[in-house]
Amino acid sequence: MMRELTGRHVLTILIVSFGVVFAVNGWFAYMAIGSFPGLEADKAYRRGLAFNDQIARSRALNDLGWQFAADVDADRNLTLRFTDSTGAALVVSNLSAHLIHPAAAKDDIVLKTRTAGSGRFTASLAPVTKGQRELRITATSNDGQTIEFRRKIWID
Repeated sequence: MMRELTGRHVLTILIVSFGVVFAVNGWFAYMAIGSFPGLEADKAYRRGLAFNDQIARSRALNDLGWQFAADVDADRNLTLRFTDSTGAALVVSNLSAHLIHPAAAKDDIVLKTRTAGSGRFTASLAPVTKGQRELRITATSNDGQTIEFRRKIWID
């Protein structure tokens, strides 16, 4: 026996359908807002204006031919090597190394580096969780120029 579809049934179906859609969208919005840590960069507008200066510094560094290599061994030790355009070790000082988490600024880490001689530095990655990170290096060459390198690394 077929039941008659009345206006009341259609209204109930419509309200329940839209109710489910609004509930799911509300849940997604709640989860998205709760997981976003907020603005990551201080003075984002000023940093945006200085972007062309950053590009110019990057091009000048490329013209010098300085190279940077980062290797992670099985014991989770990071080795950094700096070389000039001829492949000779580049002497750097005032080295700072940061591991940037791709999604959560609260998981960013400043690495404690140790000099290993001949343009090499080491750091332990023991407290770092597995995954991809961006390694940001800032150093001063022996001729006084500031060197900035960025490299994506995978930590097992």
